[in-house]
Amino acid sequence: MNRVDLSQSPDHLFADLESDDPTLFELYQGFKIRYPFELDLFQKYAVYGLLKGENVLVTVPTSCGKTVIAEYAIYECFNLVFDSSQSQSRVIYTSPIKTLSNQKYSEFKSKFGAEDVGIITGDVKFNPDARLVIMTTEILRDLVLKRDPILEQVKTVFLMKFIILTMKIVVMFGRSV
Repeated sequence: MNRVDLSQSPDHLFADLESDDPTLFELYQGFKIRYPFELDLFQKYAVYGLLKGENVLVTVPTSCGKTVIAEYAIYECFNLVFDSSQSQSRVIYTSPIKTLSNQKYSEFKSKFGAEDVGIITGDVKFNPDARLVIMTTEILRDLVLKRDPILEQVKTVFLMKFIILTMKIVVMFGRSV
């Protein structure tokens, strides 16, 4: 696992990419001009990792811009075909609860087009064969456990909003509270 030093700009990595792989560099350029703001350092490093085919883990607080990274992977899936077998590449975007899945479905539908976005939750299944499918984490778990063949087409999975619960037992005066 490569750790990233966010005190240094990743711009030199993209300069190298321009000469090493002009196609990927153009893909990145096409993506970043979609935004009226400069990407944050963590977003640039994450996008660079995805460009290089690496697994990426981003841990930042809510509302810092993780969705921009997901949008890059969606953009890449929709705009870059490596070979004929990847023309059907898909992206899965998960969230832990149905409400967040519905919100992202609505957001991504307007950003990427209704024909390319689907949703699967416990009670809703719309356009499940789309290139981008929003689903609850539970639905993804079920697909993995049953080894659903649809997963063979998936290029990227985004697990958003990890929620870690710990149970703390407090002992006061010899009794559990």
